[in-house]
Amino acid sequence: MSQVEALKRYHVTYGSRKRVFLCSASDVEPEIKSQFGIKKFWLQVFDKDFDDWVDIDGDIEEEQMEDKAVKLNVIGERDEVACLSASSFTSSSSSDDTIILAGNERDVPCTRDVSDSFHEEEKFLPWPNKFELHQDDVRRDILVELLKGGPVSNRIKSAVIQATFDKICLFTVYPTTDQYNTAAKAVIKSFPNLAIKLPFCEPYDALKNALKDKFRNERRHMTRDVVVKKRKTSTHATTDEGERKDGADWTLPEGETEETIKLHIKELQKESTKKKQDKNKIKSLMALTFGERRRLVLEEKPPIAEIRGKFPTLFCAEQIIEDFSAIISWDAVSEMFYKNLDDIAAKIITYNTNHSKGTLRFLVEYNNFIQQLTEKDKRDATWTAALWILPGFLKEDRNFLFINSDDDVSSDVEISTPVITYTGDPLDPSNITIIAENEKCSTAASFPEAVLILLATYYVFNIQYNGKVKGTLTFLQNVLLQCKDKGKLPQKIISLIAKLQA
Repeated sequence: MSQVEALKRYHVTYGSRKRVFLCSASDVEPEIKSQFGIKKFWLQVFDKDFDDWVDIDGDIEEEQMEDKAVKLNVIGERDEVACLSASSFTSSSSSDDTIILAGNERDVPCTRDVSDSFHEEEKFLPWPNKFELHQDDVRRDILVELLKGGPVSNRIKSAVIQATFDKICLFTVYPTTDQYNTAAKAVIKSFPNLAIKLPFCEPYDALKNALKDKFRNERRHMTRDVVVKKRKTSTHATTDEGERKDGADWTLPEGETEETIKLHIKELQKESTKKKQDKNKIKSLMALTFGERRRLVLEEKPPIAEIRGKFPTLFCAEQIIEDFSAIISWDAVSEMFYKNLDDIAAKIITYNTNHSKGTLRFLVEYNNFIQQLTEKDKRDATWTAALWILPGFLKEDRNFLFINSDDDVSSDVEISTPVITYTGDPLDPSNITIIAENEKCSTAASFPEAVLILLATYYVFNIQYNGKVKGTLTFLQNVLLQCKDKGKLPQKIISLIAKLQA
């Protein structure tokens, strides 16, 4: 028993939180209570013979520690789950003094209560230059099966997907397309027998799609701090004509009850499935249920995927702008946006500053592009060019606003906050889509329309501006929409407005 009481290193994962601590086996339970604030819980050990989790009665016994890859579940109040996960440690102590506990398995569900313990001060690691799934990241029994080669069972695939999911979660819970591709390729490179060869598909496509499904499902149960850590803290806005309401008036429309609102929502869901939808009916029902959407977004703060499930008819340009107009109480929001853009676009393009080489090349392409255009098309191209170069004035990266789907998405860009994706040339783009939290929110016919929808998306889903382009978005909000948040504008935005108006 003295060996059991020797100090061991434990790598403990509780939801999205991770801890490493040194203690004896008998102190595992007190440490779990202390580290994660769990009052009541019980332990389970993974029994390989039965391929299932088995309750442990009493304290951890010495014979259960003989295997250096013992897998434990910690089941707490309200089915909270913490798992002691496999990892490798370098230590001055001998291998006999170190126990590696594993539990990042498909059998370990991610529960809402678990992830509610995640705190925002827990930081993700930066995405690595080279993502790899090491053999140490996979359960030993699974690894043995994989290294045999040949076909693999669904159980093996599930375990690998879980291990990959756990590894990615060290860096993000919203992988980009590029990150999904990188991770899937890395797994296939490490374990070639997981590749699935199908016509017109890459060998890693099946694994990539499985990872996307895994993240989509798990995010539904993650803490609000993780899934909606980018939410805006306030939706109060003012215009030059005075303060506007924030859309937080959740009183029922006259003649409506909670039951009738539920019926309206069901009718919207039913209408969304029809091949030929009644647009007028949808518009009327969306207006009646607007208060319920604001309550849902501001109080419950669900992921966008969950909002889509309840209000599928919200996800189009017309309706997102309609809800945005209701939030800021400005009916002619589109007209105001395009009028103000027209007033300032030419000034942005002709404003003399030390442009980067990339921006200078773009302006040359713009001047060549507009030579053969009609006046209307020249105006639209000028609007697009102005929006494209605007982030440069504020020393911000436009790649956090516009992503070309033809290219690999930058590994630094997380599509958790709204972005505009497109194909083709920026001056003549196609397939323009607004995406947030890896959900398609709307399509757009042009870059200017896409930028308007982008701004509306931030408000409709109550998302905090991406810090990488916060200045650009704040400028657009204040100048093109004349919608001002409470508080003083940053000096760099005030200076840019003054220079453009000079």
